[in-house]
Amino acid sequence: MCLQSAPISVPCTARHIICHTCCGEMKALLERKCPDCNEEFEDHWKPVKLEKYQQQCNTFFLEAVTQLCFADEEPPSEEVLSKLLSYVTCTSKNMNIFDTGVDPNPVFRSFLLQLMMKSR
Repeated sequence: MCLQSAPISVPCTARHIICHTCCGEMKALLERKCPDCNEEFEDHWKPVKLEKYQQQCNTFFLEAVTQLCFADEEPPSEEVLSKLLSYVTCTSKNMNIFDTGVDPNPVFRSFLLQLMMKSR
């Protein structure tokens, strides 16, 4: 798997993983075979986003924010709080290195909001 973009699963029996960019190229070229096992798919196949991958990105992001922004006694700057609030309100589009967007999961957003409220 290349790491150009977020990983997705193709509809082969083994559920092999490719990146979202490679998937787009495959669909544009009307390719219907898994690049790993060569199993053929149906004509109008759809990739499957990896929910576990998104959950791991969320966990990493929340741990990093907790340690880097809220670990010491001093609250984060207004700029940091504004950026975090944009994730809570889903107005920020790019949260992670693969541009998968902000996870609308209410637990994720609630945790960020709780951290922000404790800091004030």
